[in-house]
Amino acid sequence: MKLYGVALSPFVRKAMFALEYLGFEYENEATFPGDSSPEFQAISPLGKIPILEHDAFHNAFTVADTSVICRYLDRLSNDKSLYPQDPQLKRKLGLVGLKSMPTVVSSKIVQASFKNDCLSQK
Repeated sequence: MKLYGVALSPFVRKAMFALEYLGFEYENEATFPGDSSPEFQAISPLGKIPILEHDAFHNAFTVADTSVICRYLDRLSNDKSLYPQDPQLKRKLGLVGLKSMPTVVSSKIVQASFKNDCLSQK
């Protein structure tokens, strides 16, 4: 899997969190919103990030929008879930959505991840 976007974006951080939490291996392609390269325009005509590219069974496709990416990853995961199992809690979360996950939480996760990466490279 490849995630297009930069961690400066809270939307990209949420997608990164979902990928990390669910245990998916992925490559991050640092891409800024509005990138005018033909390659990025082909997968994101509106120039928005994040975009998840997944090559499932030799059939590459892209998924746009943070909430859709998180739902897609959640359905692919066998071990963990981003959503509660309780139907009432799931219903309430469906009304609010993962977009309400505080940016502070996702930024702390990204900071910790970068800190761990930096320490492991020493």
